[in-house]
Amino acid sequence: MDEEALKEQLTDWERDFFSRDIQLLYKYRGNIYRDLLALKNYQLFIPTKDGLNDPNESCVSLKRIYEELEYNRRVAVENPIISLKEQAASLEKQISATTNILNMMVDSVGIFSVSKRYDSECMWSYYANGHKGFCIEYDAKILRNCFKDKNIFTNNFEVKYSNERMTPDSDEFMLLAKSNPIDTLKGIFASKSKSWEQEEEVRYTLQPIKESQYIDIPDNAVTGIYIGARCSDFDKNLILKTIKSMRNCNIKLYQMKFKEDSFDMDNEEIKL
Repeated sequence: MDEEALKEQLTDWERDFFSRDIQLLYKYRGNIYRDLLALKNYQLFIPTKDGLNDPNESCVSLKRIYEELEYNRRVAVENPIISLKEQAASLEKQISATTNILNMMVDSVGIFSVSKRYDSECMWSYYANGHKGFCIEYDAKILRNCFKDKNIFTNNFEVKYSNERMTPDSDEFMLLAKSNPIDTLKGIFASKSKSWEQEEEVRYTLQPIKESQYIDIPDNAVTGIYIGARCSDFDKNLILKTIKSMRNCNIKLYQMKFKEDSFDMDNEEIKL
């Protein structure tokens, strides 16, 4: 698929984001010692599907397909015509082959999840240990180029939220395995339940990644660190020492705080 065709498939946010000169995305962190060590070593943790925190991740419902297969079997039994039996057996074989293809694809994908925002109160609560952790600001362009240099096939997707799980019929299901890989990846990995909508998530899908692992990134991929509003003085000093010891001296440091007149959050830059 050519570049122009790909652009047509972008969401409004993706189209706007990829046209910016500066593209920033955010990762909330709550395990101070583990996450500061990864930061200091310029590493990202890339989990596979089984390492994600939502058990419904990347799951395609086969309900309609099973209903269709059962109907075909019943028709073939009630009407003992060879052609009907052959059609039912052929469809079952195609569904099985398609399932194997998609499982192989899903099992070879690593996912790096980030957010559009650094000031989400819910994200600070869920993923940054109740505002006691920190949030890392990444340059999305540099990350994409880094993965490309490592011969890792990479896509960025805006996650879309819905109350309905992907439930294809047999034709739609088999088309998933035959369509452009980007369409398939987007369909499987860029949709989640509306319960997660507050995350405003953006995903990097990385191939081939067959097991969860750390990946080295360039010094300048990290552009900022936001310290949680309830971060202890001890942990704040630890963050400061870590940043000062890093090779990238252009990382900016911010202190998050709550606004007095609303539920919104604000930040104040800390001069290093």
